[in-house]
Amino acid sequence: MMRRRGLAALAVMTALLSGCFQEEAPRHVAPAALAAEPVDPQAGTQPVNETNDEEPASVPVLAAVLNDSADPDTRREAIYAIADAGETDDAAIIGHSLTDPDSGVREAAIEALTGIGGQSSADWLSLGLGDPNPRVRQTAVEALGEVGGDTARFLLQQALTDVDEGVREAAQQMIEEQASAQDELR
Repeated sequence: MMRRRGLAALAVMTALLSGCFQEEAPRHVAPAALAAEPVDPQAGTQPVNETNDEEPASVPVLAAVLNDSADPDTRREAIYAIADAGETDDAAIIGHSLTDPDSGVREAAIEALTGIGGQSSADWLSLGLGDPNPRVRQTAVEALGEVGGDTARFLLQQALTDVDEGVREAAQQMIEEQASAQDELR
């Protein structure tokens, strides 16, 4: 998974650097460079800080890519790169992608939320249970099984009544796995 995410970040950065996002300021400028150096009115762009040791893509930049890109592949890659950044508000940024028109982007958001874990991820994953695509709902059920916790258990119980048999079976399996894991802890 880390290799895939590393490639995801590389793909997003390649897209950014190739100029496929036409803006006044290039996206590859580190936020610290934006604040430290003034805009050159003759050039119309922000100067690039060549000596900056920060990672080239900050979460705000990736969030903008996620929100602004028309390409579902780019949005998926931005999700993986945001998850890799390990910021505290990643679940919220990624969670909004659960309403994306592309089911692949919604599944990527679920996968990323699974990696983040915690209560915030479980709360966002509840959106996945209402997805119109049964595959996305099943992915959300499996993610809830991995995330665990009281909210996840409650949501898995609700998923037992899903109209899709595959979703119901996945919910039952996740409930059984969680019960088994609890028995092992005792």
